[in-house]
Amino acid sequence: MKKGPLQITGNVFDLSTIMLYSGLIFQQLCSICLFVTSFIFLLWKRVTPYYLAIVILLTAVFGFMLWFFVVLSSDERNLKALSTPLRTGLIILVFSSALAPVLHSLLDTVSTDTIYAMTSIFLFLNFASLPYANGMRSSRVDGTTDSNIVSVATGFLASLCMASRLPGPKETLLLIISATLVFATWPTIRHRIQVCKGKKTRFGFTIGMGAAAALSLLPFFFDDEIESVYKGLIATATLLSTFLINFSIPFIFYKMQSIKSNINGPWDEAVIEH
Repeated sequence: MKKGPLQITGNVFDLSTIMLYSGLIFQQLCSICLFVTSFIFLLWKRVTPYYLAIVILLTAVFGFMLWFFVVLSSDERNLKALSTPLRTGLIILVFSSALAPVLHSLLDTVSTDTIYAMTSIFLFLNFASLPYANGMRSSRVDGTTDSNIVSVATGFLASLCMASRLPGPKETLLLIISATLVFATWPTIRHRIQVCKGKKTRFGFTIGMGAAAALSLLPFFFDDEIESVYKGLIATATLLSTFLINFSIPFIFYKMQSIKSNINGPWDEAVIEH
């Protein structure tokens, strides 16, 4: 007897499809970038809470309109579909307003270095645990979708850590609402839209969110208080992550598909020789 390689049957994707799907990962990275820059602007007092509240309100209205008119079918657009997210948003707003003073002072005794280290870990877990497959297909065969509980929870934990370093409860409230939009609401909306609308919409979301993230980083390059070495690091990280996620890693995956049909290992099957 001799051993033969294990035969694997799977889907083979063309390079353009892989690059479109990798855009889902890039979009989440851009969302995290927008959230972090919002925190920095509040921390450094570069924007007032009033201005950021207007931006959040406009973003929430835009997201609601996308969900109601694009995601929902004509049969699903009714009073119940309209009232449910409004009721949920009102509950979140009331509880966040009540808990903002407590959340702001909850981690005051923890050192700033520890807070930022914990924030980095939670944001990485949010990035890694988001169910990107929900943006590739509407549901499984049994009608279920992947859960985003871990991703949402880690996003809120990151916002809780960051809120402890903000100037006051108003800024904390705005950061919590931002976390709700960025980590809980927006991923579901954009995944549903991309599944329903196809390739051009996927590409549009990737380009649009990339442009929004780049614009949010632009003020750092015009800030004289930031040293040039840090500006260089920001630019390098931005360009490198964009290139790796959208081009380099998809190309490597595309090339590796040719070797995935035959896999040698301890699971090799025995073949009888005559």
